[in-house]
Amino acid sequence: MVIITQVSYPATSMQEVAKRFLQAPPLPAFLKRSGPYVNSDNDLGIQIMAVYDCEPQHLGEGLNALATYMSGFFDVPGFAYSNKVWQNIGDALRAFGLGR
Repeated sequence: MVIITQVSYPATSMQEVAKRFLQAPPLPAFLKRSGPYVNSDNDLGIQIMAVYDCEPQHLGEGLNALATYMSGFFDVPGFAYSNKVWQNIGDALRAFGLGR
């Protein structure tokens, strides 16, 4: 399964977010990150997405680690984030008793 983290903030906060990103402590090794990927939009500001591969047995710990990591940005003006868990189709089917 993966955890998809999406972050947004206004362009005026870019310097502060970059500074904190470079100073942030590392996440646990069991979270295998792809990204972060960055998009800039005149209306929406800066948007960032990262995908974290996470084994099911580490999901709770992984979500807690990401929440703690993101808390370092909470007082940045306009900062917002979300974490969403996505399962592969095999895991989702097994959860409903339909897979092998």
